[in-house]
Amino acid sequence: MPWDWETFPEFLDSLDRTPKGVNITPFVGLAPLMMYVMGLENAKNRPSTADEMTEMKRILREAMDAGACGFSAQVAGETSVQRDYDGTPMITDTMAKEDLYAFGSVLSECGRGFMQMTGPGFKTAENLAKASGRPVIFNAVTPEVDQHGQPTQNAGRVMKWLREVNEEKGLRIFGQAITTTARENNTNHFSLDIWNLFDASPPWRAVTLGSVEDRIAAMQDPVKRQGCKDQFDNPNKTALLGQILNDPKRKEAQKKGAGQFRNELEQQIDGGLGLSLRKLVYETGKHEEFIGKTVEEIAKMRGAHMVDTFLDLSIENKLTNMWQVTAKPTNIDALKVIANHPYVVPGVSDGGAHTKFITAGSWSTEFLQELVREEDAMSLEDAHWRLSQYPAQASGMEDRGSIAVGMPADIIVYDFKNLRVLPEEVAYDFPGGEWRRTRRAEGYNYTIVNGVITFEGNRCTGATPGRLLRHGRAS
Repeated sequence: MPWDWETFPEFLDSLDRTPKGVNITPFVGLAPLMMYVMGLENAKNRPSTADEMTEMKRILREAMDAGACGFSAQVAGETSVQRDYDGTPMITDTMAKEDLYAFGSVLSECGRGFMQMTGPGFKTAENLAKASGRPVIFNAVTPEVDQHGQPTQNAGRVMKWLREVNEEKGLRIFGQAITTTARENNTNHFSLDIWNLFDASPPWRAVTLGSVEDRIAAMQDPVKRQGCKDQFDNPNKTALLGQILNDPKRKEAQKKGAGQFRNELEQQIDGGLGLSLRKLVYETGKHEEFIGKTVEEIAKMRGAHMVDTFLDLSIENKLTNMWQVTAKPTNIDALKVIANHPYVVPGVSDGGAHTKFITAGSWSTEFLQELVREEDAMSLEDAHWRLSQYPAQASGMEDRGSIAVGMPADIIVYDFKNLRVLPEEVAYDFPGGEWRRTRRAEGYNYTIVNGVITFEGNRCTGATPGRLLRHGRAS
């Protein structure tokens, strides 16, 4: 990626010059925008001043004029599982709601664009839609747990709300959903040298921050280790919970009321143990006798507490040994209801988010293979509409999503009967030789972008016909 830009218009020009195999329409990320103007600490700890907001709106308007399709942000609150490098919430997690609505007003002035939000409350999403007059993509609608295995709010409640805001309040809010069974793709692999999806849990976050040396020292600290053990033994009664609730800086606790905040926090803390420590399996490491056994089985063999077993085994391997954990099977009936909801778009994947932990980018293949072909959840025609035309329609991209005269020739040719996701692979294809987990698929004959074949089966042709879609359009 060439670093030959600073402003968003310069970024788009750089992206335009870069050879691409796919079409791209870019959001403006609110976190870097706020940090650029306010500075990191200010952006994390206070609302913007009038002058700062004036400048941020100017930059956002400049980005929209240059071709941005809108903006996106994670607004997951104090207990967000996806946190910053130092364990604190991301800038937008705790941003002032008034600042969020002010950003929305820029899209209202422009009269186009859309927004994607992860983690906002219903009222926040509604107010953003009102302030902007533009569509909001709401993440996420999921059956029981999200792609990280974290407990989620009741999908039935979310779907009921989506119907009400669209049909009764006239707002355009679409839920983006996990719509695959994930029967073969629901395994997390991780090692504690880089793992950060325990971050919603204060005691576990305390031992998984910093360098490998920092982490090992924290894991060997008796007080910090006892905090992890206390939470494991009593997941909803951690000693740190009281500290969090009594911290005057915790704005969410003050706004929601301690009772509601306590319930939400307890659910996050419990889920923060990564789908349950009891299911963790020792995958690789120098102790070959433990490979394939669960933490619980190993703890019995060693006569030790499960947390001690988990941490000590990891420390003995310099935190590089691999663990795996498998989520419980998805409720198929609930998934069918979600997938067929009139205001739900399929597509939550984390395909490029946690590249060393999960390979969730195969959601579109799984959607066709499992939910449509094997579970008969909907017709193939409806599935194609939900995978292409509906997301284009929801986001206001009028020249995308269907095969028609005048539309770009973005086409997938596939063999429905033989479509399947292949086993997970490790690829060393990131900058600097870094590795990632990935999965390919069988059954795809041709991938065509703007009328040019980019893949024949799984063979890349090397063609780069992709375009930067300014304002979400080809021209």
